[in-house]
Amino acid sequence: MKSPKGSPPPEKDFHLSLLRAYIDSANDGIFVVCDEMKFHVANHLLAEWLGETEKSLTAHKQRLPITRFFGNAESKKLFKDKFQAVLDGKPARFECRLKPKCGEPRWVEISMNKVDIEAGDLVIGVVRDITERREILAEAHHHARHDDLTGLFNRREFERRLNELFESARIRNLRHTLLYVDLDQFKIVNDTCGHMAGDELLRQIAARTHKQVRKKDTFARLGGDEFGVLLENCQMEQALEIAEKLRQSIAGFRFKCNDRLFDISASIGACEITQATESPATILSNADTACYVAKDKGRNRVQLFYGGRDYMLNRG
Repeated sequence: MKSPKGSPPPEKDFHLSLLRAYIDSANDGIFVVCDEMKFHVANHLLAEWLGETEKSLTAHKQRLPITRFFGNAESKKLFKDKFQAVLDGKPARFECRLKPKCGEPRWVEISMNKVDIEAGDLVIGVVRDITERREILAEAHHHARHDDLTGLFNRREFERRLNELFESARIRNLRHTLLYVDLDQFKIVNDTCGHMAGDELLRQIAARTHKQVRKKDTFARLGGDEFGVLLENCQMEQALEIAEKLRQSIAGFRFKCNDRLFDISASIGACEITQATESPATILSNADTACYVAKDKGRNRVQLFYGGRDYMLNRG
């Protein structure tokens, strides 16, 4: 029976209308799902994010599961685990990635709680878009680990990874190699054409040479014209082959500045990381020493660190 014209609606209808107006005006996505994770309610904003309508999400006997809208198996598993915890009476808040077929991908924070009603258990969730925040954090994380000039890893990240390889060699008896790369003609370019030209040379060298190492390896700018390469799980024979490819790549490059061409080359010192290695600082020192010997022998060459008296005899 309808209310007489001009009279207020029944209290129940009024409260439902007010609740609906609230969830549809919210700046966050809001959903209600059953214990099978299928939609019973989705506000306009969430339906828009998912590239659907509320009707398509909540149609009787055709309700869609919320899990179909997650970006990958990891996000789907995370949601299922948190959902089960909510059903067990533990409220949840977590971050995951939405990637609907007909909507924009986005990072979201989801908060969920269980509601007990006569018809069964329902879970109410609030979905907050945190894409911008995640992008800012990702950019900050990238800058903390990478060199601004070349885009390679920076010295801090290089040393962190060097420590990890040192520990894996010490504990698990793995073998790695460090290559210490020093450009031979960098000072000439800097003195002749200025620091901006020197910076451009470093950018071009980085873009040219990082392709010579394997994807799992670490290529970093250590400072100035010095670079470091960590070759993980790499026997010395293969490491020297990679070092030679790096040397050839740099030696085959001619840098042009103000109508002048500069022949560029590099001296490379190689040092093995084994269970017998004393410390990360020793590794860096030994590779640097080998690089110095390569320069002393005429530059544009790869020099393996031998250590001890044998190494000193090899210097000549």
